[in-house]
Amino acid sequence: MARSSLDQLSEAASRLDPGSRALLDLSLARDLDDREIAELIGTGEDTVRARRTALLEQVAGELDAPVDHVREGLRRLLRMQAGEAPGAAASNGPPPPHRDTPRDQSPATSAQGGGRETASFRRRRAVALVLVAAVAVAALVAVLLLTRDSGDGGSTPPARSSAPAASAATALTFQRFPAEGGGASASGSLAAGGRLRLRIAGLRRRSYVLWLFNSLVDSRPVAALRGPKATVDVRLPAIRTRYQFLDLSLEPSDGNRSHSGRSVLRTELPR
Repeated sequence: MARSSLDQLSEAASRLDPGSRALLDLSLARDLDDREIAELIGTGEDTVRARRTALLEQVAGELDAPVDHVREGLRRLLRMQAGEAPGAAASNGPPPPHRDTPRDQSPATSAQGGGRETASFRRRRAVALVLVAAVAVAALVAVLLLTRDSGDGGSTPPARSSAPAASAATALTFQRFPAEGGGASASGSLAAGGRLRLRIAGLRRRSYVLWLFNSLVDSRPVAALRGPKATVDVRLPAIRTRYQFLDLSLEPSDGNRSHSGRSVLRTELPR
């Protein structure tokens, strides 16, 4: 790939949120498979696969380039950024032998040079854990902000509605992130069938997205909104049961379809 193309790819990758860049790095530069990544970030293999595909298609669309071309370019770019030789992506060839070696097999029974490959695998795994830990810390900070804003030090979770299970809808109570949302507020309800009705006020005159949310890596857009106030009346998909929160985030107009990490309002979805 030409230097100018790599520069354009680098600029496109820099616009992705940290969770998305970490996912691509684990998959393309560190050679972890979908199962390993899913175990590290606590989600399903299908989610990892779908998220990576969406990210590659997003970058390919921005650069008007084939997805395969973008995938190989990102692989080379991320490896270069990780400190490997520029030609590493092209010279690696087939996947390393440790992929076919049982995890409980000792280095002594591996093929010649297996000890070196095992050490390399452990090094990659250690780097992967550091990257995922960074994403986990961001999620933890968000949780701490929620409990701090609850007003009681976070020792007691918000009280759940005492309405009977047969109630037509459950009222939603939103926690605010003042640093991003200022005086934003929301009220509304979620019916048992998935019908969501919200009234949101106090927003800036900016663009927002409402998400089904577990983490920056595992989130699904529900609706795009525009301040200073908005009304939402949609039926959430059945997949909503996989998500813990409903999250409203401030989204810059940069064409990035990933969660920006700039949450404004958040509520726990009723179970």
